[in-house]
Amino acid sequence: MRHFILASHSRFAEGIYASVKLIVGEQERVTILNAYVEQGEDFKKRVERLMNTFNEKDEIIVITDILGGSVNNEFMNYLKREKFYLSTGMNLPMLIELFVQEKTEDDTKKLLENVTKIGSESVLFCNSLFSESDEEDF
Repeated sequence: MRHFILASHSRFAEGIYASVKLIVGEQERVTILNAYVEQGEDFKKRVERLMNTFNEKDEIIVITDILGGSVNNEFMNYLKREKFYLSTGMNLPMLIELFVQEKTEDDTKKLLENVTKIGSESVLFCNSLFSESDEEDF
C-alpha cells in the first residue's frame, strides 16, 4: 500500500495540500508534516515516530519543500529503506499529477520520475514566453 507524506517548513505542506484537495479532491493515505511550527519541537523524533507507523511492505512516498533544507535532510536518512521514495521541490502541478497518476501507475519510480519532470517543467518565467508584439495582445 502506498502512503504519502507531504513535509515542509512551517505550514507550506498544509496549504498546498488544501489546494490539491480543491482541484482533485481529498486523497487517501496522505500525512501532512508541518515542521517547526511549535516551539522546541524535536523534528527528528517526529519523523522517526511517523516512519515507525509504517510496515516494511508499505511504499512510502515523501515530497519535501526544498533540497538541502532540514526537512528534506531528515528524510534523506531513510533512503536505504526498502520501498521508500523521496522527492523535493514540492509544487502544485507536481502534486496534482502525483495524485492523478498514482491511481494508474504501479511503478513507483516511474511515477515519481514523471511527476518530478512535470513539476520542474511548470516553473517558467512567463515574460520569456512571449515577444513584445505578443504582449501587446494582453
